[in-house]
Amino acid sequence: MNENDVKSRLRTALEAYNENPTSLAGKFGVNQKTLHNQINGTTSVSISTILLIAEALPEMSLEWLLRGKGEMILNTVPVVNSNNINSKVNSDNHTLPENFVRDMLAEKDKQIQTLLAILGK
Repeated sequence: MNENDVKSRLRTALEAYNENPTSLAGKFGVNQKTLHNQINGTTSVSISTILLIAEALPEMSLEWLLRGKGEMILNTVPVVNSNNINSKVNSDNHTLPENFVRDMLAEKDKQIQTLLAILGK
């Protein structure tokens, strides 16, 4: 894996989604200069930045981003839409059932573990 290739794919993905380090920094409350240096400069890309990109662009293939294999966009993306969430909200106390939240968190944990395995961490 060549980090410069990963950075190039990061830039390609951000352009495709009309995003840039400044817009991501604003959305996620992270330091814009750090993101810019990691994506466009000589600073190594951190796992935190990879995870942030994965969160910002959930339909982007991490396999494509990190290894350059396959297509940039996943064919199928599990999406939890607002209607699904709204249908689960308890109308009495405006909370989500614990098992629903646990399942959502478990899915995110699987995605993180997959990313860590790809990165060899």
